[in-house]
Formats: sequence, C-alpha cells, structure tokens
Amino acid sequence: IHVLTYQPTSDTIEVVQYYATSALHDKTIVYNYPYLLFSQITQKYTRVVQTFEKYSNVSRWNQIDNMICGDSDKFFTEEMHYRRVMFALIPEKFSNEEAERDYIAKFKKLLDYLSKLRKRDESEGNFVKIISSSDSRPDRDTQVKKTRRSTCDWMKRFSVHLRRSKAERYEWMEMAVDPTFDTQRTFRITVNWLVASSSKIETQVQLLQRRCSQYGLRLFAIPQLSISPSLFLHPLVAPPMTPVRDKDKANYVEDSLVARGFVDDGIHMTEPNFTEVIERGNEFEFPRFRMSRKHKKIPARQYVHRSGAIFVRLIRDEQGWLIVVAFENTTFIGRDFSMRTIATSKFKELSDLLNSLQNT
Repeated sequence: IHVLTYQPTSDTIEVVQYYATSALHDKTIVYNYPYLLFSQITQKYTRVVQTFEKYSNVSRWNQIDNMICGDSDKFFTEEMHYRRVMFALIPEKFSNEEAERDYIAKFKKLLDYLSKLRKRDESEGNFVKIISSSDSRPDRDTQVKKTRRSTCDWMKRFSVHLRRSKAERYEWMEMAVDPTFDTQRTFRITVNWLVASSSKIETQVQLLQRRCSQYGLRLFAIPQLSISPSLFLHPLVAPPMTPVRDKDKANYVEDSLVARGFVDDGIHMTEPNFTEVIERGNEFEFPRFRMSRKHKKIPARQYVHRSGAIFVRLIRDEQGWLIVVAFENTTFIGRDFSMRTIATSKFKELSDLLNSLQNT
C-alpha cells in the first residue's frame, strides 16, 4: 500500500509504503507451475518451471520518477525497471606473455575512451584495475563460497550526457563496467537508460563497437539470462540441466571447461528453484532461511565459450555436488547458422563428457 501526502509548508509530496509482514511467510501466495518445453540446443523436451507470486516485488517507482525529472543522484539498481543492452569482451587464448601484454595495451586504449565519457570530476586516475596472469588470484572454490553479491553488483557506474546543445531536451544514459579487467576472464560493459531516445543510444553503442573493432578487441552482445538469478527468466527458453553427484567429478567438469575453450564469466547469484525439474533434486542441499525455510540465492561461477555462442553455469551445493546449466547466447547468435552450429557442437561435447562421468 502506498500513501501519498502533500506537505503544503515544504511544497513536497511524502510517500509512505506499507508491507504486510504476515504475507512474507505465507506459502499459499507462491505457486510453481512445471511444464515441458522443447529445447533448441538438445532437440528434446525439457522440464522447466515458472513461479507465480500473488504479490510482486516492490518497484521503487518514486525513485525512478525523481531520476526522470532530473535528479542529480542517478544510480540504477537491479530492483528498478529500465532499458538495458549488455556486452562482454572475451579474451583470446594467449600463446605467450607478449600476446597478453598486447591485449592489455588494446584494452587501455578502450579504457581511455571510456574515461573521456565520464564527468570531469570522475576522470582522475584509473577506475578499472588490470590483472594479468602473473598476478596472484584467490582460490577458485574459496572465492565462490565467500561471494554474497553477483558480479554485476560490483560494476563501476557513470552517467553519459547525450544532449548536444541546451536547446535539446535533457537526455542521459548510464554506463556500467566491471571494476577489474582480468586477462583470464570476460569484461562486461552495460548501457542502461531511462531518459534517452533510441537513436542516441544506438549511436553510442555503434561508437563503442567501432572503437573495440578499431583496437582489435572482440565485443559480444550478451543476454539478460546471463546475469539473471532465475534460470527460467524466459518462459520459452529451456536451459538443459545435468546433475553431477560427486565432488571430485564436479571439479573435473570445471577443469575440463577451461581446457575446452571456455572463459570465466564471473560469479552470479542464482535462485535454486530448479530442484523441482531435476530427477532426485531433493538430494541436493542448498542453504535456506531459518524462518521461512525458503532457499537462499547461491553463488555460481559461470563460463562462456570463446566464440561467444554458449554459456555454462556451474551450481554447487553444500556437499560439493554440481548442477551444470547450459544456454545459448541468443542475443549474439540471432539467425547466424554458423554460430548456432558452434553452440550445438560445444553442448554436445559437454553432454558427452557428463554422460561419460555418469557411467564411471
């Protein structure tokens, strides 16, 4: 319930939100609807589930309204509704240290371009940390266990003004980039906007793409599903899921992905609502809230193939068991038959690997 009150003395409108706390732990307000959906990548019917809630998540409409009206504190959060396009730089496999240094030099040129888009008071110093293969890295498993926020939550954000003259209406967009550039993982660039025409956004995106092409960097469009906590975000997309009920085999799968041309794509918080569609899914142990007994979001490391055609998310439970989730990069593939062929072939390699482990 929202209560709006006008304060004549200060000429302001006060907004108060009220929440029914009794409904937070009511199991009847949530309904899971399982169904079968044909998967393009497996060419088989796959079980998926959609969750329907009586009360939707709270939308900060008043904060968005202030931003549209010109609030200087422009900062998008994942709870807001706004337009977005996402990209990622995917590194190539380096044959030697010189090739890696050359890749870093190319990125620094892009970093200079991004720095020019920032405000003057934000342009001092490097706002992105650069890490090479010679630098120390935290343990892979320890890093996942300690993570409490998705990779996208740590992104550096800045506003880009799109108005060319004072006669034009005020338009702006937000650019968000990863705080760290690691030569062994992807680097994400996101364009968010509320108050901007599509033509000006398209111009900025084309400029970014041309800069990357000019510098010799491979920029790929990526889908919203690649950062979504829900693996069933799209009701007509059925990502295949394969369980691995052995900790040692789970470690082998992750090592095999890197050997097969996959690159680290960060850690993403994931909702474990998929246990209903996996055979003997109740055997997996995921943390729950003490009062409501609902599953908590869990950190999961994600990989993307160097071709940009397919993502793989690895979800570990408290026993060290693994659920392997694969999905195509439909935003990048589009109607490109060759890219779809690559995605299908890489999934088949992964599927053959998982089947061989099941039989040993």
